[in-house]
Amino acid sequence: MHLDRTTKAPLRFIRRLVIPAAVAAWIIAGAGPRMAAANDLSTDPCTAGDVEIVGAGVVVNEPCSCAPGSMFNAQVKFTVRNNTSTGRYCIALHLIPDGGLITTPLDVILRDANSSSTAPGKSGGESFHDTDIFGTIPNFTCNTGQVCFGQSGATRGKCAPNTCTTISWNTSPGAAGCTTADQNPPGGQCRHQQVCVIGYGATLSCIANCGVSCGATATLQGCVKSPANRGPFTLTLAGNDGSSQTQSTFGDPSGTTCMNFSVTPSRSPTTTYTLTVTDKDGCTRTATTSLDVRAQPTAGAGPDQAKCSTGSTTPFTLAGSASNGTPAWSVVSGPATIADPSSLNSSVTFTGSGTATLRLTVTNPPCPPATDEVVLDVAVTTVTITPPGSPACNGVLRYTASVDGRTDCPFTWTIDGQSLASFAAGGSADDARVARASGTNSSILELRALDGACHTIAVTASCPSASGTCAGTASTTVSQCVSNTPSCR
Repeated sequence: MHLDRTTKAPLRFIRRLVIPAAVAAWIIAGAGPRMAAANDLSTDPCTAGDVEIVGAGVVVNEPCSCAPGSMFNAQVKFTVRNNTSTGRYCIALHLIPDGGLITTPLDVILRDANSSSTAPGKSGGESFHDTDIFGTIPNFTCNTGQVCFGQSGATRGKCAPNTCTTISWNTSPGAAGCTTADQNPPGGQCRHQQVCVIGYGATLSCIANCGVSCGATATLQGCVKSPANRGPFTLTLAGNDGSSQTQSTFGDPSGTTCMNFSVTPSRSPTTTYTLTVTDKDGCTRTATTSLDVRAQPTAGAGPDQAKCSTGSTTPFTLAGSASNGTPAWSVVSGPATIADPSSLNSSVTFTGSGTATLRLTVTNPPCPPATDEVVLDVAVTTVTITPPGSPACNGVLRYTASVDGRTDCPFTWTIDGQSLASFAAGGSADDARVARASGTNSSILELRALDGACHTIAVTASCPSASGTCAGTASTTVSQCVSNTPSCR
């Protein structure tokens, strides 16, 4: 018989005096544990092994739809093992705070389907007798999955304060209807043992290569924390980089089932993954985790550019693009000067003509750099007219046009702004005009105009280039008349 430590009277007698029968019946019918009466029994000298909790308690009433963080009063089924041949009564769990679900000590009285807190003894050839009985944990958080109270394993004797969950019981059958847990059980009627409870939840964590760099692969582990009878389960992992994969599994009797996912995150600087677990009834639980990502850099130097120029310098504007890193321009070759190497759209000054190659490098250590190149092309069309040394015997002057460094430019001549044909047809008969083009690409002008007037000769060169056709011009003047020789013999 269990005696009250203060009065030494039978505890069941005292309870009958304090708690009216009607109130006791109401409590037994469904009231939860009395939290105000709970305290930490870690330092009690518990030495007995009569009663123990086998495995983890299972939440039997967790809502199907239950947002993370919302709460409900959890009905938990525990398997209570009686290692003796006689019954044990007023089975109670003295839970210490776990740091999350409960923050103060909590007592939970376990009762069977008949509202009796009884763990029958073994009989026949049994080594022990197991009984499923239930307790209520108020304000149980949805998506908790598995939570454990007290240090792992069982401890005989005393524990440090606030470290051990304790199971207490009574040897008197009259205590089967108890409504409060014993706050001072004798050492032979309590046991320090960790107690775990399994609800329905999901967890997601990285277990390998978690600092992902340069297109590498990480391993995420998604776990279902649930009684096995809720399975089979579907686990879907979705990343905010657009990736998705699904696996299926049956629940494990331990209450924890884990599966690994190989992921190659591509969203920098952070890729977030969400695990959605769906049980056989379509009830879901979610968990998230994020990976810091050092993605492969990319570089785009833009299209090659070409311009015509007749000046000493030619301006360009770069059209670079970059991702996942820091960009920088450099000159590989050619007469180009970059105004701001760190700007993707920097201006460039090109001196003279020809080509220049510029390189865009994007760095994101420890990933290898990405590079791309662009070619700038400047065609300078400088036209020169070479005058004749002396007129031919017939008075025809011969002019030659050329473009520096080019031999592929066609030429078009004009005289006084007129085409050669129009100029030749003009003037008087005494002028004896000749105006014709010859040579490669019409590079030679033959001219005669014996009128003593000053005429302007102009030529336009049309040179093909990467930007299309680049034109250049040149001009000169000439005045021609007949010089007589009275006697030639």
